Amino acid sequence: MCKCTKHFLVILIAGFAIGSRAVAGYGIGVTSPPEFAATLDGNAAFEARFFAAHFQQVFPASEFGALPPRGALLRTITYYQDPLGPVYPPKDGFGGVEIRVSTVTRDGSSLSPVFSENLGLDDFELIRPGDLHSLERFINLSSSSDGFLYDPAKGNLLLDVRGLALPFIVDGFTSDHPTSVWQLRGDGSLPAGKLTVNGLVTGFGFWVVPEPGVGLLTTTGLVCLAALRRVDRMPRLVSDRG
Repeated sequence: MCKCTKHFLVILIAGFAIGSRAVAGYGIGVTSPPEFAATLDGNAAFEARFFAAHFQQVFPASEFGALPPRGALLRTITYYQDPLGPVYPPKDGFGGVEIRVSTVTRDGSSLSPVFSENLGLDDFELIRPGDLHSLERFINLSSSSDGFLYDPAKGNLLLDVRGLALPFIVDGFTSDHPTSVWQLRGDGSLPAGKLTVNGLVTGFGFWVVPEPGVGLLTTTGLVCLAALRRVDRMPRLVSDRG
């Protein structure tokens, strides 16, 4: 490979790298219900024994208006200590939680007490029981995967949670309609729970990776054009052999 070709390839690769910076990802946080986003203090609080075995909670698509068209990757779920409850000291190594997420057409008024009937077709294991997390005034449950692509235009968001045996009193709320299905006892293997108007104040951490667009193509194109002009100006080797 001649020097000019190598030079061109180096600049071409650099062009893609520079252009890619224009589409770097960014995070978006959403709190549900949104009226508690400022204070993270709902109108109720619950001990984990009421829901730790197994619970489901549905979240209206309308609460995720901050997401861009075609949605974003859900990577983190957050639950909070109730501000009026006893302060639990920080602790590392909290595990055993499984959270599955899916897009559903059901809302609170159409939830079934049978857990399996509420799951969406895109059911996905976001948090695995072997994942370890840190407890503070809240718990951030971060996925070890790339995340779940949630698009509010396709439906509501359902969380299916097992093993959330938090040691602190959890911030929550009560609604005027069912929002959740709670299994009040057992080991999480029961097929059904109880419809309830109670829910947990929940934080969602999304990651947005914009599609390569005009910015990337324009930047890459300009760099490549500059490379071609530079190569064209490089002295050419002319052989005297005839």
